[in-house]
Amino acid sequence: MTNIYFEGKIYKITANDECYIGSTTWTKEKRFEKHIHNYASWLKGKTNFTSSFKLFQKYGIDSCKI
Repeated sequence: MTNIYFEGKIYKITANDECYIGSTTWTKEKRFEKHIHNYASWLKGKTNFTSSFKLFQKYGIDSCKI
């Protein structure tokens, strides 16, 4: 049995001088897409808040980079 956590990565989402630090076993691009998807769901009241959403709200998704 393979332990997927051996393939874990730390990533950072940044906008201006602020950042969000997270970890994933996915590619960083796939994880960023998931943050965006979850943000849209949160705006509709369908999921819980994640602190990365603060960056999306303050600077806009297009200003955020991973």
